[in-house]
This record gives sequence, C-alpha cells and structure tokens, in this order.
Amino acid sequence: MSLPNIAELLPHRAPMLLLDALVEHGVEDGNAWAVCELCPKADQLFADNGKLPALLTLEYMAQAVGALAGLVHHQRGEPARVGYLIAARTLVLHVDELLAGQLLRVHVRSAWSGSDGRAGQFSCKVESGTTLLANAVLTVYEPPAPAAAPAAAAP
Repeated sequence: MSLPNIAELLPHRAPMLLLDALVEHGVEDGNAWAVCELCPKADQLFADNGKLPALLTLEYMAQAVGALAGLVHHQRGEPARVGYLIAARTLVLHVDELLAGQLLRVHVRSAWSGSDGRAGQFSCKVESGTTLLANAVLTVYEPPAPAAAPAAAAP
C-alpha cells in the first residue's frame, strides 16, 4: 500500500512544508512511530550559501510528529489538522549546521498520550546516513476538531 503525499498529512504549505515524504510507519509495543525524509535545497527558506541552521531539526521533528498524526486523520478520511509544539525537552544538536542536498531521515516514536488523546510526547531524532544530527523529546497538543458549521435553513 502506498503512503499518502506529505502535503495530505500536514496543514503546512510551501515554503513552510519542510518534509519531502513519509517513508515508513508502524506500531511497536503499543507505540506509533514514523520515519520521514527530506533533502534541503540550497535556495529554500532558511538556507544561506548551501547551509541551514541545525535548529531547523526541531521543526523537522515537529512536522514528522504532525505527519504521524496526519496519517491517522487521513486513514479516517479527515483533513490534516493543526497541532502545537508545547515543549522540546532534552533537545541536543550534535552539529552546528546542515548542508543543502544532504538526505535527512527524521524518526519519531510516541512515548505517551494524554487520557484524552490530544496531548502526547514523542522521542525524536534526525539522522544523515548513520550520523545522528539531533535528538529531542517533544510534547505536542492537538486541539479538538473545529465544530461543523450549522446547515443553512431552507427558505
């Protein structure tokens, strides 16, 4: 079964849609996980002379968490929804910058979910090949779906 286009899973659009694809996902030991890929471009937002700040890995991780949540909504036939990054615990940047053209893999794995399913915590890492570039534990929140507008009364 093919995976949906990343633009179907996230509410982001260019230039802030930074991931290229969701490439793997699953559930292990009751925890959902996903792997997304991207290859930053030299002319994209935040790039400077072919280099990007390593802090962008935080947004890559947040978008990968969003893609995992978006996949659940997509499978239910629902549109992508907005979520909020609440906290980044233990964020460690192992490099100072990223290189344009460098294939990056973003791994996210749920660690816990709140009782209402709206808040969650995810272990995340960004790698290039076998090199760990960044890792963090992210806490996120997804607000309830907006209420449907009431149907207009017939004349």
